Amino acid sequence: MTVTDSISTCPLCGASAIEMVRQGISICSECKFVISGSEVTSEPSATLNSGDTSLTSEEEYDDTWKETVDIRDSSDNTLVEMLAATEESIYDLGGTTDDCITAAETLANVWKQQYFRGRTVSAGIAAIIYTIFRQQGAPRPLKIVAETCDVSEKQLRTGYRGLRADCEIYSEVCPPTSYLPYLASRLNVDEAITQRASELLQATKMETGNPASVAVACVYLATKQSDIKTNITLAEAGDAAGVAKETVWLKTQDIKKATNS
Repeated sequence: MTVTDSISTCPLCGASAIEMVRQGISICSECKFVISGSEVTSEPSATLNSGDTSLTSEEEYDDTWKETVDIRDSSDNTLVEMLAATEESIYDLGGTTDDCITAAETLANVWKQQYFRGRTVSAGIAAIIYTIFRQQGAPRPLKIVAETCDVSEKQLRTGYRGLRADCEIYSEVCPPTSYLPYLASRLNVDEAITQRASELLQATKMETGNPASVAVACVYLATKQSDIKTNITLAEAGDAAGVAKETVWLKTQDIKKATNS
């Protein structure tokens, strides 16, 4: 019998809607069965050796099916894999163990509420991560979260709205100052520059536009005003905040006008 390693259909329900969560692990979008890279992914077909009249192929089919179905409880292991993927993304975004615990609690809660039904796993995880960082007053730029979780910004926004509408999980709008710790860490600037950026933000009192872009523009200006020059380009600043370098430049001009600097 020949078994293919490619993931084409779910071995439990036969659906073809298979989503890869992490390397070697995929999930059926229909029944939520967890599929490892070594498992059978299409209905096994048996071929008899020439002259072989035994039931070897049937026995092989039974053994393969038992190995696939008896590996684990599908629901529990789906949740375990989702938790692992969530933790990995949080650490990639500079989060802490406490952030992982908060995200795990939120994930388990919305899992029970069937939040993921009809929604891709990656988009749902991204929405949870985006939300818990905002809830704790340490937001990450939306585009950065989307890229880290390998989803589009549109998918993330839809998932975020779903958390509010379906699960009543809310987060407050975060001011530009709340983005400073993450941006300072991402751009590797010191406390003095971070403090100067905070002072610029307080002086500008800008209430419109992308708060992350305003924050990173202040960080950029602070590096230029520092006695110890830090070589940060507009492109690097934009990458950290998930915006174009042109956006950063435009914000710096607005801040200069507002602060007469």
